Amino acid sequence: ETAEMIPNFQNVFVDIPAENQQTFPYWPGYQEWNAIWLKHMDPIFTEGQEGLEEALQALEDETNEFLAAEMEAGS
Repeated sequence: ETAEMIPNFQNVFVDIPAENQQTFPYWPGYQEWNAIWLKHMDPIFTEGQEGLEEALQALEDETNEFLAAEMEAGS
C-alpha cells in the first residue's frame, strides 16, 4: 500500500537495486540513525505531510549532532 502512495516507488526501491546489486559495509550506528531518519521523513513519505525542506533541514541538523556524538565517543 505504501508503493501505491509514492510515485516511482517500484523503480527506486525495487528495479534500480535489482539492476545494481551492491552491498555496503555495516555501520553499527545505523539503527540509531535510522530512528532519526524515520522521525523526520516518515511524515513526508508515508503520511503525505508537506514541509520537505524543513524536514530535510531537521534531519541534517540531528544527523550532524548524532555523528558528532559518535565521533566523540569513538575518540
